[in-house]
Amino acid sequence: MRGPHGPRLPNLGDLAMGNFYVNHTVKTGDRDKVAAVLRHNKLAAYVSPVRNGCVVVAEEQADSQATAPSSALPSCFQLRCKHPCLRC
Repeated sequence: MRGPHGPRLPNLGDLAMGNFYVNHTVKTGDRDKVAAVLRHNKLAAYVSPVRNGCVVVAEEQADSQATAPSSALPSCFQLRCKHPCLRC
């Protein structure tokens, strides 16, 4: 079968793959303070080394598309670390 942009793929249902992730970038040079905020909120995450004045946080629950922890983290970092946080 052919569609307007080339061959059409069959419906893959459960075989279809994709990915989802959310990272938080905190504008700070204090990696330990970021880790302390995560510990205080009982969250498991990968915390990158400081690079260009920023720390990147990959929080464990964000991979499962859990929105509550992912949505709350930027405000936690801004309140406790006093640094802006970008969720991407």
